[in-house]
Amino acid sequence: MRVSIFRPVVGYEGLYLVSDRGEVRSLGRVVRNRNGFCRKRARTLKPGTTRDGYQYVTLSDQDGRIKGYRVHRLVLEAFVGPCPEGMEARHFPDRNPANNNLNNLSWSTHKANQHDKKAQGTLVVGSRIHTSRFDEGDIKRIRTLSLTLNQTQIARLFKVHPSSISDIMTGKSWKHVA
Repeated sequence: MRVSIFRPVVGYEGLYLVSDRGEVRSLGRVVRNRNGFCRKRARTLKPGTTRDGYQYVTLSDQDGRIKGYRVHRLVLEAFVGPCPEGMEARHFPDRNPANNNLNNLSWSTHKANQHDKKAQGTLVVGSRIHTSRFDEGDIKRIRTLSLTLNQTQIARLFKVHPSSISDIMTGKSWKHVA
């Protein structure tokens, strides 16, 4: 079994460490609170999970300011370096957003990242978007109704703004539905 390599979390040196496997640890330290000072023990942080499956942790600086970070970004910044201009984090070849191993992460362009997601079927489009008001069947029905009704009438029928119907009809949205 391979041993994890730990490096300081960028911007939180002396406070937190991150491993090449995506484990985040706090270092023991004394912090100021309302009652004066208290000692915090070193511990491994338990990450939360975002709605789209990415792991995150909440870190606090010496002054007690708290901020959340996605674990994959902490790993990349500690082991690869800062994110280059115009790049973003990429999970590849394993598209699992909870897999924060360094060998599964890289900085990449948004276009390449989206291409990977589309090729592997993990691109969130259409009814897979949790806030979507439509599903693929609705889109086909809207396109059929457009032969006999105008966009305002269809919008009233689906209880949406007419611009939503216009976006569907012009291919601005839901272009993946034939």
